[in-house]
Amino acid sequence: MDIPFKLVGQVLALAGAVGHQEAAKPSRDEALMVQVAGGDHQAADELVHRHQHSLFSFIYRLTMNQADTEDLFQETWLRVIRYRHTFNPDKKFT
Repeated sequence: MDIPFKLVGQVLALAGAVGHQEAAKPSRDEALMVQVAGGDHQAADELVHRHQHSLFSFIYRLTMNQADTEDLFQETWLRVIRYRHTFNPDKKFT
């Protein structure tokens, strides 16, 4: 199941993210988060796509409810975006 991720770009835009950075895609989540903190919408999309299935499955196993899972999944990514500037690249993302 693919979850629509247009919301990630909208949240970045609403949060005041400026510009779009063209850069090679990093292989590590931490590098992606640095780009997300800088306002890179594509990095945010890639980070979400990397973790969508495992996170959605994890939340579903906790709730056993599709609607609750979708709400919590969205809230999780909203918080990642909202607090992106507090990310410490020396720490592991997951």
